[in-house]
Amino acid sequence: MLEKQYWPCPFCEEGQIEVVIRPRTVCAKRTALRGGKKISFHKVREEIVILSEKCNVCGKTAKQIEKKWKEEGVL
Repeated sequence: MLEKQYWPCPFCEEGQIEVVIRPRTVCAKRTALRGGKKISFHKVREEIVILSEKCNVCGKTAKQIEKKWKEEGVL
């Protein structure tokens, strides 16, 4: 289930940045073998996607915000 949140801008702390969080999930993958079918499971890590194009206060773009959050270890 996707979760929409509003995070403060990392530059001005006043603007609201809209993000979507996709939680960690487990996916099943089926493969065909000679002896029958095999089902293996793998984990899909949590993903955070920035929806806002820019900050509504300072005007920083989504790429600049994403870069800053990666430097800070948020993403």
